[in-house]
Amino acid sequence: MEVITREIKTEYFSNAILDEYFEGRSFCTYDIETLGLDPRRAPVILAGMMCVSPDGTAQVKQFFLEEPEEEHILLDRIVEELNKYDYIVTFNGHRFDIPYVEKRYKMIYHCLPDVRPYDLDLYLVIKGHSGLKETLPSLRQKCIEEYMGLASERDDEISGGESVQLYYEYLLEEDPAVKESIKKTILLHNYDDVVQLYRLLPILRQCDLHGASFKLGFPVYEKQDAAGMVLNVSNIKLNKTSLKITGKYTGDLFTYKSFSDMEQIWEAEFNRDRTFSVTCPVSSRSNALFVNLLDFFAETDDFRDYRGFVNNYLILKDENELYYRDINYFVKRLLEKLL
Repeated sequence: MEVITREIKTEYFSNAILDEYFEGRSFCTYDIETLGLDPRRAPVILAGMMCVSPDGTAQVKQFFLEEPEEEHILLDRIVEELNKYDYIVTFNGHRFDIPYVEKRYKMIYHCLPDVRPYDLDLYLVIKGHSGLKETLPSLRQKCIEEYMGLASERDDEISGGESVQLYYEYLLEEDPAVKESIKKTILLHNYDDVVQLYRLLPILRQCDLHGASFKLGFPVYEKQDAAGMVLNVSNIKLNKTSLKITGKYTGDLFTYKSFSDMEQIWEAEFNRDRTFSVTCPVSSRSNALFVNLLDFFAETDDFRDYRGFVNNYLILKDENELYYRDINYFVKRLLEKLL
């Protein structure tokens, strides 16, 4: 396996709404190349990651598989590198880049890797929480790049399918110069994907990020200044009697279950398969769902700027409208009590 590192300058992206979920947290964009779409047959051949500092200095790392039989080395390195970050940004990574690596890893090691960072999947955010699905002919990454005026920033001219064919040619080629040229073409395709993915982040200004976080989940960190346990929320369900939060946790495997009692009105369960669930009661009146914040927290001042805050109560739903931002913050504060 070869590691290729490159440093470039770019414009640093910041967003106030994004900061509500990730402020102060490290991240990288992430993309893989494979020899097909079926992880049972096609290995991972390349992974690219790009991280950006506040001064705009960016580092792009690519991990290239020179020999297919060394795929286990590549997979180990991908997991190791991803776990250096608090969250990652992908384009359809939730359905492809993350599970593909997990399945290949399991085939080799007979266990799932502990991939810890939360996946902020731009494709799912754009698809479900913006109006672009009705505006653009396609939600492919290159199509979004054209919409954002970024097409001219891409030097790569091949598709993923062409990258597969080129890799087979790379393996068979005996001329070192030709072999190196083929490799550069494959690397450029992946390089442009991770760099352009970062440049796409301003598209979040056209998305309902609070709604996306309610539907797709978000991470809750143990401490703001340390890399401890992380609860990656994957699902929030609200009904007339309860709010249920489910997801996966990172860190040491353990089992834990607590039930509601006189001092605590919520239930929590942590399992050895790294899943967790937390359920708390919800009150209803006149088509509104709400919680009494004093049942959960000693202080409620940090809720005062939220739309649903009324006399130490927090409205979660009114008529048919869900208060996404309020729910997400309540979930975040509640889970922080368990860390």
